[in-house]
Amino acid sequence: IPDDRILCIGDGIKTDILGAIGEDMDTLFISGGLALTETKTAGTPPQPDETALKAYFKTKMLEATYTIGELR
Repeated sequence: IPDDRILCIGDGIKTDILGAIGEDMDTLFISGGLALTETKTAGTPPQPDETALKAYFKTKMLEATYTIGELR
């Protein structure tokens, strides 16, 4: 499978997402996991607060390609 067809999924910004970025692959960050509180992920379906998510990425100095609240 070509790398540009792979999507790396995880809730650990400094592990899952950083590792995928290091391999130059697209990422899907699950904000309702380890960063639930910091990203203010809530609602039905759960989604992160946009301002809180941007602040979280800025604090961690990383940003995922895509983000969703939970993986179902």
